Amino acid sequence: MSLPTNTENSKISYQEAMEIAKNEMENMFIRVPYAREFHMGEATDKSYYSRHLIETILRIRLNNEVDAYCLYKICYKKLCFTYSGDI
Repeated sequence: MSLPTNTENSKISYQEAMEIAKNEMENMFIRVPYAREFHMGEATDKSYYSRHLIETILRIRLNNEVDAYCLYKICYKKLCFTYSGDI
């Protein structure tokens, strides 16, 4: 992906952002079979849709586990460094 370079604090315009998004969607449609039809709602294969939903749910659960583990590690480190008494 190549972002356009702009001299004004590296900001891009709305049109440039839309063009980048459009190009990236086209690249995804080329790389991923059946993605265009799925996103356009032209055809829905029940097994493909089911797999997509299951993968999404699993991805969310895994993300939640990682978030919880990171919070645990952060809190554990803070407790270890701030606690000065005996257990």
